[in-house]
Amino acid sequence: MKKIVISTIVYLQCLFLLAAGPRHSGWSLEKLSWDIDKAYPGIEYNYRLAIRGGEYPYTFNLIKGPSGMTIDSKTGEITWTPALTDTTSKNQIITHIKDLKNNILKDTFVVDVTKKNFYFVAKNGNNSNNGSEASPWATMAYASATADSSSYVYFKKGKYSESAFTIASKNCGRFMAYPGDTVVVNSTSSQRNTINISGGSKRLFQGFNFDGNGLRWLFSVDGYAKNLIWRNNTIHNVGDGGSENPAGMFFWNGSGNPITGGNSYDKIVVQDNIFYDLNGSSIVSFDVKNMLFENNIVHDIPNGPGNGVSDKDMGYMNTFRGNLIYNCQHGIVLMTQGGQSNIEVCYNHIYGQTGVPIIVGMQAGYINDVFIHHNTVLGNIKLYGYEIDRETSYNINIYKNIIGKGVSFPYYVSGVNNAYPSGFFSKVSVDSNIVYGLSNGTNVSGYSYGIPNLSWSQWQGNGQDLNSKYMQLKFDSDNIPILPDSLKIYGHFGNDYSKVTDIKMGEDENLYRKEYSLSQNYPNPFNPSTTIKFRTPLNSPLYQRGETGGLVTLKIFDILGREVTTLVNEHKPAGTYTVEWNGTNSAGQQVGSGVYFYQLKTGSGLVETKKMILLQ
Repeated sequence: MKKIVISTIVYLQCLFLLAAGPRHSGWSLEKLSWDIDKAYPGIEYNYRLAIRGGEYPYTFNLIKGPSGMTIDSKTGEITWTPALTDTTSKNQIITHIKDLKNNILKDTFVVDVTKKNFYFVAKNGNNSNNGSEASPWATMAYASATADSSSYVYFKKGKYSESAFTIASKNCGRFMAYPGDTVVVNSTSSQRNTINISGGSKRLFQGFNFDGNGLRWLFSVDGYAKNLIWRNNTIHNVGDGGSENPAGMFFWNGSGNPITGGNSYDKIVVQDNIFYDLNGSSIVSFDVKNMLFENNIVHDIPNGPGNGVSDKDMGYMNTFRGNLIYNCQHGIVLMTQGGQSNIEVCYNHIYGQTGVPIIVGMQAGYINDVFIHHNTVLGNIKLYGYEIDRETSYNINIYKNIIGKGVSFPYYVSGVNNAYPSGFFSKVSVDSNIVYGLSNGTNVSGYSYGIPNLSWSQWQGNGQDLNSKYMQLKFDSDNIPILPDSLKIYGHFGNDYSKVTDIKMGEDENLYRKEYSLSQNYPNPFNPSTTIKFRTPLNSPLYQRGETGGLVTLKIFDILGREVTTLVNEHKPAGTYTVEWNGTNSAGQQVGSGVYFYQLKTGSGLVETKKMILLQ
């Protein structure tokens, strides 16, 4: 039995509401990392899950694993040291990843404890040895050519010199510094790069200090390689400054187009690395999809093209999250040489730039479905007019950031023919930000190519920053804003988990108050019935097109993820709805006591899940 009540709401359609407010990406939770499937007896196993989508930040829980295994609840780093005598196979590991909206991703994999398929490299090694811990090899290049692609290689402490070598698809490319050891790899290559990754899948570089010796690239990637992980490395002294696209990691331009389903580099994970002293970028990528660039520190790249990150062309479904980027020419640059789509830039702390912290567009291509949120940007965000002017550019969302450079123009917009790009105020949605450094509310946007400079009131008159604040801020010694307790914002600054503030936005300032929302059921726990309330918005894409409603489903699931019943599955006009659930399944049978989940899903891609408890 279910009962639905509608509360009719009459809306005033002001001009600015014709353009939707900023939206979240709506991506579902997904794991991008490949699982390290082997552990060596007596040596620490260390692996971090790489998660994208949902509502960050996440909470990680280890549901099942061998004795002594732990997971960091904030980062998803799994650590475990199997006993010296341990040779167990197929140790099942189950983790649950919960996002801010209580959506849960269940992940399961297995790890074998074995000495097989493990090799070692040491300073006293010799390439005529067998590669065991007692008889190690001497170089990474030899290990790559000798071990197979499913093997792992540990490097003992010391400094190693490596000339240029290629990791082909059949070669080994899973390298880890021995836990606790300092392993330095110095390039002695006379070529453009030291390590060329050519095709293949499931490569790993973890725990090294790479000195590029001034080469154009340290890593050069081609052949549309997939499932690559760089983690806990230091990469420096890279880029000759006089060549095109110098970088720590360079992904070659090919003929693929991941945006339209073409070939691409896929599932690229770059976590917890330090990049510095580069005459280029930490990474320059062409044709990369499903990249997670997370919790890296990028600093002191002052000379052009000194970008912290360069997503150059045909980037698709890429996330740049929780990075600390400072003292670079530019911060995160979405260059759009040909095109880019579905890019998320969030929870980054960027300061000390001689140029611009975040750039959208630069090289004449189109760009759409961009989500820039929860960043602390000590500078401005630049929006290139000719790129946004393209018909296939749209849905650029900038929300819940701290933005400003202490003077003016937090939004640096380049014009087209002395005007804002065509459709700019419908293609770009900006709201619920803290804008600092505006002394009198003038010069909020504009600045170049003859574009009119807009004041705060003019900017808001075009539907932007309606729920934002402009104010003066003070900063601590780490260039982190000191926020008053009364300020309602959720902020996470770079990758420093000790400096997280969780001050939720008030209902009257909530960015999503005109969007879909799902309320907590009441009562909870309940017996025998409970009420669930949800809201559908005026400013959904359907309403902008003049359609009469949006498809909404509301379902109940048990704790194992099995569907219990469907409460709503129909188009709904704008309004607030209540639905009663009396604890029965789709067959009308009473279900047992326990934890259940109710999930709202919409045609626009929103998925929101909440938990409730039935007590019989």
